[in-house]
Amino acid sequence: MAPTPAKVIPEEHSNSSTSNKIRFQIINPNRVPVKSIVVKPRLILKEKHLMSRKGLAALPDVLSNAKFKGSGHELDDLRLLLSKSRHWAHRVFPTLRFEDFVEKSEKLGSKKRVRLFANRIVRNEEVRYADDLSDLVKSDNEDGDDDNGEKNQEMEMANEEN
Repeated sequence: MAPTPAKVIPEEHSNSSTSNKIRFQIINPNRVPVKSIVVKPRLILKEKHLMSRKGLAALPDVLSNAKFKGSGHELDDLRLLLSKSRHWAHRVFPTLRFEDFVEKSEKLGSKKRVRLFANRIVRNEEVRYADDLSDLVKSDNEDGDDDNGEKNQEMEMANEEN
């Protein structure tokens, strides 16, 4: 099909105070309308992912199911450890590759909240999960309170550790 020619339509333009000027508007019937693209927010690995029930707290359970063979089979044991770790990382944050997950979790692991959380897991103390804290913050905000409940929870956790 041959393209249809563009139409030229004269249009009056009266911005100038001296005289009326005529400008031409070109209308192209072959032009396809531009579609708007909806961009989804990019997911980012955050502290709350590591401090959730599927995060660091689930790691001992995942690794306790592994049956290591012992001396002489170190390579097989390492492969098993890595495969269990990959599976756990995918459960925590499925959109990241394992290498990227390890890199980002190393950075997040240096933060005080995550270190305190991991120490509580190691010492078998009572643990407050981030997904439980987010439920508390949501329920507080539904009551009409505008105070930041999450910061209060963080301060209480820090005070308990000191």
